[in-house]
Amino acid sequence: VTGAELFTGNNLMVMGVLSRTILARELARNWALVYVGNLIGALVIVLLVFYGRWWEQGDFSFSEFSVTSADAKVNLSFGIAFLRGIVANMLVCLGVWMATAGRTVTDKLLAVFLPVTAFVAGGFEHSIANIFFLPFGALVATDADALAAAGLTAADVSRLDIAGIAQNLVAVTLGNIVGGVLVGLADWTVHLRRRAVAAAATARGDNAPGAPASSQDTPG
Repeated sequence: VTGAELFTGNNLMVMGVLSRTILARELARNWALVYVGNLIGALVIVLLVFYGRWWEQGDFSFSEFSVTSADAKVNLSFGIAFLRGIVANMLVCLGVWMATAGRTVTDKLLAVFLPVTAFVAGGFEHSIANIFFLPFGALVATDADALAAAGLTAADVSRLDIAGIAQNLVAVTLGNIVGGVLVGLADWTVHLRRRAVAAAATARGDNAPGAPASSQDTPG
């Protein structure tokens, strides 16, 4: 809707590589730049929210949630975080794909609502969301009152450090890539493969075996 770029949604760009409209190195460059941009943006929000002390409101109820959820995430094994990352981005990319069919803002919002709600409610792992939640939880955990409100001690959140955060992000990011690529591959196979084969045949000046005429692939 806003024209912003999200790393996990851009995993669908693998369809461009399959259709040979972009090169693999261009895809890798886009993913790297967007991931870094998302990282910077998320960390800026972390600092704004933390130093704004908003998390102290409601008798530290939000800080309790922040610390306990972040601690639970860094205590996931690499394999579990990876698998949850796959499912999370399959749902996110499904929402993105459906939103492309929307003609209005309302259409697009309704399209993404159910898949995104499902991945959040299911406890699946999203790398860009975790770039906010994990550092924010680690910062809040440095406050003694916030830890006390969560019923935790510093020893209880010992894995909520740079190493623990990095392990989670690596596993979840890889899982997100796999999930996004799987959705992109499925969508390309169902909707775009025949068109790509026909375009390749046209470029060669012949008809590929089994390739449909271009008019048959034109919507409407």
